[in-house]
Amino acid sequence: MKLRISCKEAVDYINKQEEKKLGIWQRIQLWNHLFICILCKRFAIQNKMLIKLFRTTNDTSTPEFSKEEKIKMIDLIVTTED
Repeated sequence: MKLRISCKEAVDYINKQEEKKLGIWQRIQLWNHLFICILCKRFAIQNKMLIKLFRTTNDTSTPEFSKEEKIKMIDLIVTTED
């Protein structure tokens, strides 16, 4: 098993983490990646904030984003950091 993961894998793990679908080894890999990669760390923070905002609305359903919506959010985050 590898300890280092790509940013793409990290984003996938971040999404799974919010859904409580991340195993212990994946959590270690994600933690290691977020320790090194500031962009993924910012994405994780912003993702958590978005989900918290959605949960505070009157809608009690869990937010579901399509893959395209997630890619657009990632692109927006990355381009605003430049």
